Amino acid sequence: METVFEGRPEKKIVQPLMEAVLRRYYVQITNENVMKAANTLYVLKKESKVGVTEMEILRHMYQKGIKGRTFDVQAAYSYTYLEENK
Repeated sequence: METVFEGRPEKKIVQPLMEAVLRRYYVQITNENVMKAANTLYVLKKESKVGVTEMEILRHMYQKGIKGRTFDVQAAYSYTYLEENK
């Protein structure tokens, strides 16, 4: 996943953050779920008109996200917030 993320962040940075976010939103950490989550972030990045990156969305989800939402819903909220405030 780190090879397709904007800026190609190192795996040692992406993996722990991705796993922490998945746990926060009660997603079982499997290769399939990690790839689905990475794809969601990639699609949102491609939609951005102001250059929001996957890592920015992931960090926002970790730092400001609300428990009780699904991963996809929180990703959409985080993306929207960043898109409007970057």
